[in-house]
Amino acid sequence: MEELREARDDRVGLLRLDRPEVRNAVSAELLVALTAALERLDADESVHVIVLTGGDRFFAAGADIAAMAGATSAEMATRPQLGCWQRLRQIRKPIVAAVNGFALGGGAELVWVCDLIVAGESVRFGQPEIMLGLMPGGGATQRLPRTVGKARAMELALLESQFRLGSILVWSTVWFRMSSCSARHCALPSESRRIRSMRPYPSKPVSWQRSISRSKPG
Repeated sequence: MEELREARDDRVGLLRLDRPEVRNAVSAELLVALTAALERLDADESVHVIVLTGGDRFFAAGADIAAMAGATSAEMATRPQLGCWQRLRQIRKPIVAAVNGFALGGGAELVWVCDLIVAGESVRFGQPEIMLGLMPGGGATQRLPRTVGKARAMELALLESQFRLGSILVWSTVWFRMSSCSARHCALPSESRRIRSMRPYPSKPVSWQRSISRSKPG
């Protein structure tokens, strides 16, 4: 799929969202393709860690609202992307989000799915669904309170707030900070190379999987 670029760097699997004309908006087709790619890399014994990234100005600006605008509730309920969030929680290998620029709505929820976050100085996170009379539909209502606490999660979900790198560093949400970071350079920090050099393990620790299972929708 041309909107999702895949590459390898030794034992690191690289996935890059590539829809610059719509600021990497996450369409149903893109989410389905991303889920399938993650499952394929998860099953590949030569891959030890997966890096998910976007563009230099936009990781992903949200869900593809234009593609959803004419759908009824019944139609939305039958679309295949709803099952993708359930499948994403089954990924066993560590996923590193390498984030530049805006990660909003469904784009931010892709970041919350990942196990570690590498952020550039330009990063902004937000859940602006409330401006459309909606709530986050990909699991942020469960993941965010466990990550940043109830009050900050409510602020993100109810007040359409956006947070820069300084705030999320204070919250200990970001694992590694890049002071000058292009998407390509963020995608392979030395920490990901450390993970890839380790012996593969059969899955994330059982206690970790149980915690993730409780914090993800479905």
